[in-house]
Amino acid sequence: MVKLEKASMEDVPKMIMMEQSPDTTNFIIPYSASEHRSIFSDPAVLYLRVINDAEFAGFIILAFDPDGLSAEFRRIVISDKGTGIGQQAIKAMELFCR
Repeated sequence: MVKLEKASMEDVPKMIMMEQSPDTTNFIIPYSASEHRSIFSDPAVLYLRVINDAEFAGFIILAFDPDGLSAEFRRIVISDKGTGIGQQAIKAMELFCR
């Protein structure tokens, strides 16, 4: 079962490894550690860990508008592609945003 948790700055090295995976770099431009730290410190941005079977399986980045009524779904990175974890994480993220 997939669940979401608020990520911490200590998760950044894992996130960087996931982003630099060859099967991920075809879809996103990976951020550097300093870029992640800068984005992470923005109070309007929220990093969420994707947890699957008690394991760190990926992450989501959300950016909230100042009005508090909408959120931008910026990024999802999942370590194991083709397993359905990403789809479950997106459903969980939709519930989280509501």
